[in-house]
Amino acid sequence: MPPIFLVDLDDTLIDSQRFKADFFAQYALAVGFDNRESQQQIWQLYSVYRRQPGQIVGLIGFGEWLKKYFSYEVNVRAINEVIKSIRFEKYLLPEAKKLIDKLQTLGKVVLWTSGSYEEQGQKVTDTGLNLVLGVSDALNTTTAGWQANLERDANSILIDPQKTRQTEIRLGEFREVFPENPLIYIDNSPGQVTKALSVNDSNLRVVWVNTGNMQAEIEERSKLLEEKFPAYSNLAKLLEDFNNWTTVEGTPNSGLKGKKRRL
Repeated sequence: MPPIFLVDLDDTLIDSQRFKADFFAQYALAVGFDNRESQQQIWQLYSVYRRQPGQIVGLIGFGEWLKKYFSYEVNVRAINEVIKSIRFEKYLLPEAKKLIDKLQTLGKVVLWTSGSYEEQGQKVTDTGLNLVLGVSDALNTTTAGWQANLERDANSILIDPQKTRQTEIRLGEFREVFPENPLIYIDNSPGQVTKALSVNDSNLRVVWVNTGNMQAEIEERSKLLEEKFPAYSNLAKLLEDFNNWTTVEGTPNSGLKGKKRRL
């Protein structure tokens, strides 16, 4: 059976840390932060916001959260304008499209990303990743029928507001949709990698692209490095390994770095 590639978006294919640094300088002005020190503070508040239970992370939602809990005078219209002015294509990491092109020759690709539907949808259309995948409309886990569409379509973009909080559950749902296929999960997040390794699935391989700067996941990163978990430092090295893939009786066989479940 051909593999199903579950590929993360932020900091795996897109340099989201650089985007956020650029964005928050403008965002800070929209919510009344007018100096560099306070702009750094808003970044710290965003990290707190992301960790709130049940939160569907989004930049508009963050502005509303600031207004509700910290009484900041937040101009949501100004925030909207800042978001619309961002062009994500300049943040697309080198080799991202080449990697997706290669994966499509080996199996089915599911671009699996967390966050709000509007913002993540803007990222995939601005970067042209939807065109590379041949996908016109992204699926959303909050709507009925997403699993059936996932199974039907050649490739998919899945926007999952609860991805980071329901990783293990969602991987189980992917297995229900694709009971026989190898699942290969590619992500930069040490926290996501750690969660995926806890899933009891002998046909799931977890691949860590150690890019980005996840300040909130220092402990998970340190543990993975301490365990000498194999990691790719950039997409070019990952692409090189995929270019060397061969198959043995239809089963992928390569030197691909990564592991199955943590023993």
